[in-house]
Amino acid sequence: MYQLGFDLQNDASKIFNDKDKYINIPISDSISQLEYDLKFLNKVYNILFDIYMDLIYYGKHKSYYDNFAVTYNETELLIDSGYVLFDLDDLYVSTIDGKAKRNWLYDSEIISMKDSVVKQKNKIKDRINEINVKVGISIALLR
Repeated sequence: MYQLGFDLQNDASKIFNDKDKYINIPISDSISQLEYDLKFLNKVYNILFDIYMDLIYYGKHKSYYDNFAVTYNETELLIDSGYVLFDLDDLYVSTIDGKAKRNWLYDSEIISMKDSVVKQKNKIKDRINEINVKVGISIALLR
């Protein structure tokens, strides 16, 4: 289901203020925990997709974003994003260097986060498959 407005901005702020929680999930040996983590990451991925669908071009305000990016070492993010941003309105995330806050997300950091979530999902799926194969072999050897 597509999220709009404040709920989406709030979720985006939470995700990008605590990235490690969303991309560095420890790989468990428990199938139920792995399935729970996979559902969690699917929700995060869907939120990131909704964020991506709400990106807006802010090229009219180039000088503001250029100055900010230079000041806080985010020039590469801004250039990679082509001034395409997700506006957080009154919510904030930390800059890359952690010295300030900003109320937008760069297109390129959203894509990077989506890629990280997909990698984490694949690791979990691989672990589930590995456990299932081990269980299958164990059952076959019982006969």
